[in-house]
Amino acid sequence: RRSDSPRVKGQQRCRLRKSLFKSAHKYGVKCDADVCVILRTREDGRIFTFSTDSFDEFLPILQELV
Repeated sequence: RRSDSPRVKGQQRCRLRKSLFKSAHKYGVKCDADVCVILRTREDGRIFTFSTDSFDEFLPILQELV
């Protein structure tokens, strides 16, 4: 049964974000690539980031992106 409650939607967003970051990590390992993912929620503007260790030095300042 599907529910549209805020709690369920929040849990779903969290699962999707974790899945996206896991896939980004997997891509970086398998393809020997530097990966950076930046998510910004439209609802409240929260920012979530993922980057491979070697990509941290190239990560732009978040204020430049917002």
